[in-house]
This record gives sequence, structure tokens and C-alpha cells, in this order.
Amino acid sequence: MNQINSGTIINLQISTQKGDPVSRVPELEFIKGLGISGESHAGKSENRQVLLMDSETQKLFDITPDITRENVTTKNLQLSKLSPGDMLALGNSVRLEVTGDCEPCKSLDIKKPGLSEAIKGHRGILAKVIDSGFVKLNDTIGME
Repeated sequence: MNQINSGTIINLQISTQKGDPVSRVPELEFIKGLGISGESHAGKSENRQVLLMDSETQKLFDITPDITRENVTTKNLQLSKLSPGDMLALGNSVRLEVTGDCEPCKSLDIKKPGLSEAIKGHRGILAKVIDSGFVKLNDTIGME
């Protein structure tokens, strides 16, 4: 793991039905080629299996994970420095491949008017699952 760009997983959450509120959980199962077990986006898009966002950006915009609805919230990991094709290691076994930036959707404006425009370029990253496994709160996350 690249110690220069590594951090900690401080929040995990899923939404089992599209549009439903997210639920915070202590552990998630990542499944190769599918996404996150029980997540409403699982199996629907190869490039949008997992959404990650860093807590530093959330603090900058005064928002919380229930607004941004990411699956994995990180601390001390510079997500903005990642590019498509970069590999991330989560916990002891999960590996993700970055597929690109997440484009902000207008639903962000429901919770905080103007947020979708303001957060462009900082919305977080999308990834696909390369190696399956379980990830828990406080696990490490970093570039390989």
C-alpha cells in the first residue's frame, strides 16, 4: 500500500432500494464484478459499483454522508489525486479499480440548494470491485 496516499475508512453505507435513505453499517461485503452485496446499484453498471468520498471534502462543503450517499467515506486519502485505472486496497482483501469521477446529480440540491453545481470536480470517485471480501469501519484504504 502506498503510504503517501492512504487513509482510514470512517463510514460505510448502503441503500437497498434506489431512492431510499442510506443505512450506515459496520461492515460491507464487496463482490467481484457485482459491487456491494445488498446495494441498489449492485450489478447495474460495471463502472459504478462503488462510490467513495473523502470526509475532508464533506467538511469543506459542510455536508454529511447521508447527503452525498457514498458507500465508503475516507479520511486522509486524497481521492482527488486518483485517476481511472488506479488501484485501491481496502482492509485485508478488497481491491477496487477507479473508473472515474462521480458527476453530481440534482438530487444533492434537495438537501442543500446549489450543491450539485458547487461540488463539481469534488463529488467523489467511482470504482469497480476487482477482488471480493469484507471491509469494516476503521479498516485502512490506500493506493497500491
